[in-house]
Parts: sequence; C-alpha cells; structure tokens
Amino acid sequence: MKVIAFTETWLNCNINNSELMDSRYVIYRRDRVITSTSKQDGGGVLLAVSKELQSRRMPDWESAGEDLWVVVDVDICGKSEKLALCVVYLPPTSSTQMKLKTLSDFLNSASRVLLKMNKVVICGNFNLSFIDWVFDKDTLQIIPSNYNNSIGTAFVDFMLTNSLNQICAVRNCDDRILDLVLTNISGGSVVQSSDLLSKLDPFHPSFEITFSLSPTCFLRPVLGDYRSFYKANYDRIWQHLGKIDWSERFSHCDDVDSMTLSFYNELYSVIDANVPLTTMKKSRHRPPWYTNALVGMLTEKEKIRKRRMEESIQKNPKTFWRYINKKRNGDNSVPSVMYSGSESVNSGQSIAQLLADHFSLACSDSQPVLPLSVESSFSNILSFGNMSSLQFTVEQVEKGLGSLKPSGGAGPDKVPPVFLIRCASVLALPLQLIYNRSISDGRFPVEWKRARIVPVHKKGDIHDVKNYCPISILSCVSKLFEQLIRPVLTCFVRPYISTYQHGFIRGRSTMTNLVEFVADVMTGVDRGHQIDAIDTDFSSAFDRVRDLGVVIDSKLKFDIHVDSVTCKAARMLGFVKRNAGDFRLPSTKILLFNCLVRSHLEYGSVVWSPSYVVHSQRLEGIQRAFTRYLAFTSPGISHRSSYDQRLDHFGLITLRDRRKLLDLLFLYKVINGFMDSTDILSRVNLCVPYNSPRKPISHIFECSRNRTNLGRHSPINRICVEYGELCSRAPDVDIFSDSLRKFKNQILKSIAGCN
Repeated sequence: MKVIAFTETWLNCNINNSELMDSRYVIYRRDRVITSTSKQDGGGVLLAVSKELQSRRMPDWESAGEDLWVVVDVDICGKSEKLALCVVYLPPTSSTQMKLKTLSDFLNSASRVLLKMNKVVICGNFNLSFIDWVFDKDTLQIIPSNYNNSIGTAFVDFMLTNSLNQICAVRNCDDRILDLVLTNISGGSVVQSSDLLSKLDPFHPSFEITFSLSPTCFLRPVLGDYRSFYKANYDRIWQHLGKIDWSERFSHCDDVDSMTLSFYNELYSVIDANVPLTTMKKSRHRPPWYTNALVGMLTEKEKIRKRRMEESIQKNPKTFWRYINKKRNGDNSVPSVMYSGSESVNSGQSIAQLLADHFSLACSDSQPVLPLSVESSFSNILSFGNMSSLQFTVEQVEKGLGSLKPSGGAGPDKVPPVFLIRCASVLALPLQLIYNRSISDGRFPVEWKRARIVPVHKKGDIHDVKNYCPISILSCVSKLFEQLIRPVLTCFVRPYISTYQHGFIRGRSTMTNLVEFVADVMTGVDRGHQIDAIDTDFSSAFDRVRDLGVVIDSKLKFDIHVDSVTCKAARMLGFVKRNAGDFRLPSTKILLFNCLVRSHLEYGSVVWSPSYVVHSQRLEGIQRAFTRYLAFTSPGISHRSSYDQRLDHFGLITLRDRRKLLDLLFLYKVINGFMDSTDILSRVNLCVPYNSPRKPISHIFECSRNRTNLGRHSPINRICVEYGELCSRAPDVDIFSDSLRKFKNQILKSIAGCN
C-alpha cells in the first residue's frame, strides 16, 4: 500500500511513530490533544505515506478540528503532479450549532485548498449518518439523499461547489455508509479490504481506495489537406461564376435534384482551381529550446491575454465566451476506446460505426400514415393563398447570403459560409432559381437532406455510446433556404396551429406553457376537481427534456426542483470560482455568476417561486457564497462583512427580490402583448369597486379567494398580489402605459427603497 489512513487513532504524545509502523512509511499524525476539540481523549487522525513517494505535511491548510493534509508527488505519464490527501474525523455532538460550526470550519479550509489543487482526495468519518447514499444509474455516481437540514445542506453544497464525488459504497453492519471518500479525480474505486491492519470495527469497516491516474486517450484527428478559403482568388472566382448563364444551364435539368447537382459540379470546379490546399502538420514533442523559462514566460503571456480579454468584454464578448465555453465543455473529443453493451472497439472506423448503429435505433425508415382529417387540413393550408406560387427574388437571396456568420463551419457539402458571403453577388442567381424550382415542384433537393453527424456527450461514462446524442450539421445553402421560407410558411400555418402549442411559436415559450399548466392544475385542486396529467419523455430524441425544466412532485410541490436547481447552481459556482482566478475585475466575475449560476436559480421562477423561508434561504445561500468569494478576492470590503453590505457594495439585490422582479415583468409582458397567451391573460381580472372610492385604488387586479395554499400561491394569484404591493409603494407606476424599461426601473427603485 502506498498510503494508509486512520481515523480515531486514540494516540497521544507518549506513543512514538516507531511503535506504529516500520521504516517503509513516513507517518503524519494529528492527535486530539493538540486540537481545539473540548474532549481530550479519543479521536485523532493519521496518514502513513510510503517513502517511495515524495510527501510533506501542509499545516496551513488544516482547520481547528481534526483534519490532516499531506501533499504527495505522483508520476503521471512521466510528468510529476501534486496530489492533496486529507484524512478527517468530525466527532459526534449533541449540539447542532457546534457540529455545524466544526463542519463549516473544515469545509471553508478545504474549499481554499480545492481552489489551488486539481487533484484532491478527502477521506474520513464525518458522522453524517442521516445522509443516505444511493447509486444513480444515469450518472453512474453515488449521490446523497435525505439531507434536508442545515448540516446536510452545507456538506452537499460543499461537494457540488467543488465538483467532488463521493465514491465509497462500503456499508457497515447497520447497512449505512459512514466513512466517506470525496475526490475530484475520475476513475477511483473503493472496495472493502480483506487485509486488516487492526481489529475490525463492524461500524467502520476498512476499505481500499484505488485510482487510475493515467489520462484518458482520445482519437487523434485525421491529418490531411484542407481548403484555405481565406486565401482564395476571389477575383477569378467572381469572373468565372459571373459569366455563366444559369438560366440556360438549368434549362436542361429535369428536376430540382439535377439542378442542385449541376450547381455543385460548377462550384467544386471553380473551388478546385482557385482555393489553395493547406496541409495539416503533425504535432511534435517539445524541441530542445523549449525550456522551463520559456514555459514560464508563456504562462505569464496567457495571464496577460486573459486580462486584455477581460478588459474588452464589452467590445468583443465573443472571444471571452469562447474561452469560457471551452473551459466548460472541452473540445468534444471522442475517446479511443468505446463500448456498447459487451461490444468494445478501439479504432476510428469501428467507433464511428458503433455510434451510427446506436443513433439509428432512434430513427425509423417507415413513413407515417396521416389520418384523412389531417391530410385534408394540410391540403387546405397549402392551397390557401396558392403557396406554390411563392417566388424569391435575387435581392432576397443575396441579402440572406450576406447575413451568414463568416466564422461558421462548412456542412457536408464542404462549402463554408465565408465563401458564400464573399461570392454572394454571383451565387444569388443560381440559388434563387433552385429555391423557386423547389417550391414550385414541392420537392426539397436530396443533396440538401444530407447531414454530417457529430456525437455530443450528454452525461455519464464517456466510453459508453448510450451517453451520446447526434447533432446534425447541415449545408449552409439548405439552412439559408429554411431561413428565407420560414416567415412566409409561418404566416400560412399560424391560423391552424393550436393555442396549446407553445414550442417554436413567437410570443410563447416553455414559460407560458408551464404557467398555464400549473395554473390549471392548482386551480382545479383548489376547487376539489380531479386532475389527470400525462407526461411524455423525448429525452432520446433531444439533448435533454425534463418537465420543461421544472420538476413537480405528486403533491404539486417544488421541493425537489429547488434542491435540483440549487445543486446545479452550486456545481456551476464551483466552476466560476476555479476559473475566474485570473480575472481581476469584480464585474467580470459578476457577469459569469449572472450568466452561468444565477440563470439556473431563476429559470421558470414565475412558476415555482418558493413560499417557504427554508427554500428561499437554500437558494439565497448560493449568492451568499458567491458574494463572500467576491469580497475575498476584491479590495474595499471584507468577506466577513454582512450579506447586505456585500450586496450593496457590488450593486446586487437578493434572489428573492429578483424573483419578484421577474414575476412583475412577466405580468407586464402578458398585459402588453409581448407574450401570446390568451389563457393567462383571461386569468388576470381587473378589480372593479362597487362604490366610487375616495382614495386611489392600489389593487388594480383582483386576487381570487382560495380554500388551499395551492390556490393561494398559484402563479397568477401571487403575481397579482405582488403588483398590488408595488402600487402601494410606488403610486406612479402604471403597467398599462409605462415602457418596459421605465416599469423595470420603478420596480428596482421600490426594492431599493424597501431595503
């Protein structure tokens, strides 16, 4: 064994290290008598590290409790890296406040270590027996449950914020998992040990931890020649394409497919003649002149680049977010070994076939048979206004070509948008002829139905093909055709689209869908009606679909959802803290928090805004942790200052006030037609007094009387109450005549006045 860890050693200064182990190990220990724990006997932790490894104790990392930190140098593929090891014991106590204080002290110390170290292993007895650890088949991880108290919440938030996984599944005689192993290293496993170093404790069985520190190998890109369209001779291309009589060329074509084929033959011919080939070079090992001093200079250069990127966020946000997204998602490389069930393959061609076979399972070659009523409806739609007579002009096509993004990639036809943009004036005519012929014939070119499939990892093991979904990359000219015809087609079919269809409809969204559904269900339950709902899962066809982003339990509560979004936000907060160290401006870190963290905490809040303080505080804890981190890394304010002081210093408001702001903005958009939902609008009723009032009316909208808390806290009812409270604090606000910006500013002033 390379490292041996003990908790509850019961050692003291009278026992020498030489009495414990032989000379093969360096022993690091922290006995209870030198800690701040009130109980003097028992406790204590120990780490024994083999002398084959370079190791050293890190006393500055240790908290006031019983934890021991050691850094070990490990060799990974010929490169020396540092591994931080910690063994900890948190003694049981009857005082919840004392237990929370001891735990928080350790978690804060460990969080500071995790900001500096990429590879960390924390093991020991936390005495959190109330937490249940269950294996999740979707993520292939051991996840916590039943932790809804202050101690459990603090511990789980610490894990999520620092991207730690608990990998120990060894249960004791009571079928509980008490000793935990937290790590941010993938590929770790824990099994019960058969070799006992001491008498077996049935409540704390010994176990062995094994890590595979070798990095995952990925498929290398196929090197070859590619076209450099930025170095093309566009003068000759314009001259050649401009001389072609496309009308005469296409007159010999029988259908739109032959027109498309003729177009591409001419296009590929001119590309081959005028776009140079560039050879991709193989990467090589470091040359002799690539010294450590040069590496240090390049590191400093990278820091300066990040600072300049930070300073130019307003002018060039794309560069900043490209850097952040690369940190979040990586480069989407495919592992060199993948499997499906019991079949395992390790070559590029076989991996591609394995992925293709898996993706094909979600597709069907059979053509759907539509009922006669549906067919007749489609016939009425297509005949309405004689849609087949629709014709695009050359100017429309040229304008569409000019609107393409030059940085985009090529589709299966290998023609990038930069080429189409620079040749828009000479390509607009042939494309216009093909588009119009396609509409008149009612046939989409077969060539434009082809797609390049890219596998994208969704979750779980990156070696399992079941954890990938296909993304189709289409050709730019086919996407332009769709872009041109979409607004015209929408005008034809919009009158026939059901009011219950919310996806891909202007003015409607998942938000309007959720509010309508929840309002219907809560109102029905409040009135004693029976409500039945059918939930259909399309997760195999789409990247992720889960109740439109909001989880509702069988009791119409959002406890699970609050816990879910808090966990997601905590993970993302950890990402922000780990990757924002090189950014100096607080505004940059706030931007990252708002976009990556707060968005999880606010999506759909109009539907699920918590009515209980415990849930509100759970959500607020994420922003509390962020402002504490922000104050710790920024001058002018102490991280020990109060939450309100930190919010005021950085110009933020509480998440609770943010949810009220989003509620009122949602009401404004419904009232003023920014959202197309007659169902929601019909539920917002004006409050008409029976007699002429002597004072101005503060409650403009009527709040329904309810028998249950569900009806009382339903979205529409809650928002109408909040608007009445706003009117009483800001009498000048007018939801009917104020602009959206003015209305929002009125809300923010009201919130600032209350605080």
